[in-house]
Amino acid sequence: TGNMLLVKEVLTTDEVTENNGKIWYQSNKSKVEMRMHLSTFRTFDIEEAIEDRNKFAPYDEDYTFDGAWITNRNGLNKSLKKWEIEKSGNPKEQFKLGHDQFPLPFNITKKDLLTHFKVVKKTGENDSATIYLHLTPLAKSQYAKSYRELHLWLRASDKLPIKFSYEDKDAKITTATWSNVKVNETIPGSTF
Repeated sequence: TGNMLLVKEVLTTDEVTENNGKIWYQSNKSKVEMRMHLSTFRTFDIEEAIEDRNKFAPYDEDYTFDGAWITNRNGLNKSLKKWEIEKSGNPKEQFKLGHDQFPLPFNITKKDLLTHFKVVKKTGENDSATIYLHLTPLAKSQYAKSYRELHLWLRASDKLPIKFSYEDKDAKITTATWSNVKVNETIPGSTF
């Protein structure tokens, strides 16, 4: 579990949307469950001075994954969408790089990275507690169709993702930053 800041920037219009929230992720040998709750948001123009930017407003949106289905619930516009993404019987695959629409780096392996990306690793330039990976999709990777580049920051002590950013081919940059991350915490089933 951890706190999350999700930032989406549209380079063609300079519009930025920021959401604060929380993420829960649980994985065992047979199942992966994930919930992302977004509780506040704001939008602004990238050229606005920090003090002129909108304040965060209340927001209420959830994305949950139960091992087979993703559910998107938006409390503000009273909508609920649900789609099946896992039919193979191996839900852990959905959170590996190269699968489905959520390129979340939670179940990442070195093999995944080397299969899909040219990887440039930098350690300790400004912060020895962090490993930075610059990822350029290989031409044969399914990521090459959608993403220009991806960036991944890992906590050096345990290789836990703490920040993830990608630029897609539509000139949009999405960045997720996690803080106050707790590993191996018991998460009640009702969370998902």
